[in-house]
Amino acid sequence: MSDIKFSISIPTDSDNFFKLQCPYCNGIFKLSSEEFQASESLNLYCPKCGLTSEIPSFYTTEVIDKALSIGQNYAEEMIHNLFKDLERKSKRSSLKIKAGKKPKSYEPELYEMDDFLVIADNHCCKTRVKVTELDKWIGIYCSYCGRNN
Repeated sequence: MSDIKFSISIPTDSDNFFKLQCPYCNGIFKLSSEEFQASESLNLYCPKCGLTSEIPSFYTTEVIDKALSIGQNYAEEMIHNLFKDLERKSKRSSLKIKAGKKPKSYEPELYEMDDFLVIADNHCCKTRVKVTELDKWIGIYCSYCGRNN
């Protein structure tokens, strides 16, 4: 069986930033989609606590829920198609199989709103991040190299 791949578009706010959440401190922050796509980073640093992890661990619960629902919808459709095929084949035998109705798929919508986060500059990598005003005032870590700005 070949690998099955799905893609999810993560929406951005009006400044073209998308939301992430630290797996350690649960802090919410946003990165610029252009800067993120141009980056070759495999890991991110949380701008709030400075700890690092692989990029997927920073996805928000909403993105993970969407990915899980896409996978579940695909699996349910594959199972239903298998039983439909068995139903067709069973018409010629004494054992009858009925596939039933096709399951309804559910996929949560992702959206991004403008919120209370403000843009802060990471001078080391010449990138920007959105954090709370307090985090910007206290000082943040660069999401790409981990330096304290």
